[in-house]
Amino acid sequence: MSLFAGTRSGANLSSGKEELMHTKAVLDDLEARVIYLEKMKRMRPPPGHLSPANSPRLFMKPAANGGAASTTTPSSSSSSSSSESTEDTTASTTTTPTANGTEPQDTTTTTTPQDTDSKAGQEPVETPSESSEPGSVLFAVQSNTQPGTQVYVTGSSDELGNWDPKRALKLATDKSTYPLWQGTLTAPVGSEQTYKIFKMRHSDENSIQWFDNGSEHPYTTPAGKSEVRHDWM
Repeated sequence: MSLFAGTRSGANLSSGKEELMHTKAVLDDLEARVIYLEKMKRMRPPPGHLSPANSPRLFMKPAANGGAASTTTPSSSSSSSSSESTEDTTASTTTTPTANGTEPQDTTTTTTPQDTDSKAGQEPVETPSESSEPGSVLFAVQSNTQPGTQVYVTGSSDELGNWDPKRALKLATDKSTYPLWQGTLTAPVGSEQTYKIFKMRHSDENSIQWFDNGSEHPYTTPAGKSEVRHDWM
């Protein structure tokens, strides 16, 4: 009975030792995993950190006149080409050293070209204005008259007396030109008027004789000199 009990006690001791060794092995494995995870955590880069493979290349550009050097980062060709094809602006970057000459400042100026295509080739259009110089009209009337009788032209303008025989344009003649009576009217260029021709003896309105039965003749004063002729024989 005592032999059997001793055998059983030794078996239990051996089994407990094996369980203890297994537990120790499990704990060692867990400890190794924890140490590995801690190590990996310390080696992991912080958020936002760029790895050497992904970090942009920096180029040092010496500044003129002994100023501070500026650092420029080249942009990708795809972004620059798309901006050139879609944007109609020209950007220029000027690198200016700071007051202490330690850190450069980038100042970007954007210039938008003006639309000059619509105005290209256009020339100012001059609108001709009415000439300020008056026109000169020569009235020439062939007419036989009695001594003391003269030929006149009256009309709708101030220059022709506004149909008042006493203010009419008086024509003249002499021995070398008779029976041609002539008189010059000066009026604004483009002025429209109507006129009549009549004879009058010694400024007596009761002696007036009308040419062409008193018909009115329209006339527009042209630029320069012109002549109006009538034959009243």
